[in-house]
Amino acid sequence: MKHGAHRLSLLLLLWLAPLAARGDTPSPAQAMSLVARGYQALLKGTAGADVDNVRLLARAGLAMRQAPHAAWSVAAHRRALVLYLLSGGDGAAARDAAPLFPADEAPLVKAAMAYALAPDGKDARALLNFDALTAPAEIGGALAFAQARVAGKDDPGRAMRLLDTARLLAPGGLVEEAALRRAVFLASETGDIKAFSLRARDYRARFHAAVFAANFDETFRGAFAKFWLAGDAKTRGVLEDSLDQGGAGDRATLYDHLARSAMAQRDLEGARRAMHKAAEADARFADRARLWDIAAQAPHDPKAVAAKLAEAPQSALALEDQALMGAARLVAARIQAPTPPGDAAQAPPSPGAEKAEQMMREADEVLRGAR
Repeated sequence: MKHGAHRLSLLLLLWLAPLAARGDTPSPAQAMSLVARGYQALLKGTAGADVDNVRLLARAGLAMRQAPHAAWSVAAHRRALVLYLLSGGDGAAARDAAPLFPADEAPLVKAAMAYALAPDGKDARALLNFDALTAPAEIGGALAFAQARVAGKDDPGRAMRLLDTARLLAPGGLVEEAALRRAVFLASETGDIKAFSLRARDYRARFHAAVFAANFDETFRGAFAKFWLAGDAKTRGVLEDSLDQGGAGDRATLYDHLARSAMAQRDLEGARRAMHKAAEADARFADRARLWDIAAQAPHDPKAVAAKLAEAPQSALALEDQALMGAARLVAARIQAPTPPGDAAQAPPSPGAEKAEQMMREADEVLRGAR
């Protein structure tokens, strides 16, 4: 482990050596200004922006190490160092500069150093002693975000409030993007469906192009499905509002997945609801939604269902939908003839016959309740 860290440090020094040799190392404030510009590329989803961000932050670390003692008499450079530490910088880069800070600023830079060295460590909790609302404008948002991470699982309510503060103090930038992303994950962990829905809607509407959006969407879809499948109609409505208003390009696929999951849980109404939402998002799911409507009525009106299924163009259906059609036919036939039906009552074989039989077995409990 130590060998790997030493090798990484050596590579970093070799990477940055040409800059130092040419005297291109910026001042602390200039370095963090360049980092801020890099953040905009991350928000736009620019290719390679994540790699560039690592380079810019490393260059900022070099600027902190190489800054002359006189630089730390300038407030802008001191604030740049604190911002660097709160933004994922190397805590070791501040060891020479921290003792040069004025007495009234020393506690904050020391707490920021502790956070940079070990965000989950005991010493990092010193950050919670500061009020981000009264901190200098350049660092207030980053301070609130770091405080939210420190508060973490010990006080999720406080962490959520701090994330909202971070958004308030640093709107439109990477701090807000990260705060919204973290707020959605925190709400999913605590089961706060309203907060999850509202913040997810904001994130998907405002930061859908960000480099981190793909990772966010993956986690979001998992949490959304968990809440939706376990929720009642009101809860589902709240969640759907976050997805629809957020302009999700793949919401039809998500609703299709929810419909299948609901069917597996024998939640027929939930399955129909989700499939209709999929059809609203993408007209290509309309035929499937109609088929699911028919299938869901099998326990209640078997004769009508059998007639409608006979008219359905089975050859044009996907294999899984053919299986659903077969299952619905079996349901209708069993209700109409509780004794084993004859050959005339049985549906013709289909490529999804085996899956239909499995769905039929899973539907037994529903059928017993319908009789």
